Amino acid sequence: MDRGSKINKEIFLMYKLKSLIESLHFPLWIIKDFAWFLGFGWISLLFAIPTILISLILVGYTSGIKKIENIILGCWLSGNTFWMASELFETNTRWLAILLFIIGLGLCFKIIPSVIKKYISN
Repeated sequence: MDRGSKINKEIFLMYKLKSLIESLHFPLWIIKDFAWFLGFGWISLLFAIPTILISLILVGYTSGIKKIENIILGCWLSGNTFWMASELFETNTRWLAILLFIIGLGLCFKIIPSVIKKYISN
């Protein structure tokens, strides 16, 4: 196998991995929330871990408004997880949840004008 085809194969595999990660993000999130709704706290926290990790990965390879959107999602998921943990373990982590929710909301307000401007100009 020559160097060019090896690089093309690696690029293809990275694209497939990126696509897999993006495709798993929301189903894991839904399973996490549904498990919490059903009262299965441990299962919910178990699914929270890969969901948050995927959010961090998405932040790592996106840019611009997409990066900010992924940071918002990461803040929301992390805040939600700290809130769940505070209820499940009866610990005082709700303040972390509130902080992450506020950061996420602040970033929402930061990008809303850019998003509206983008769609009005198109």
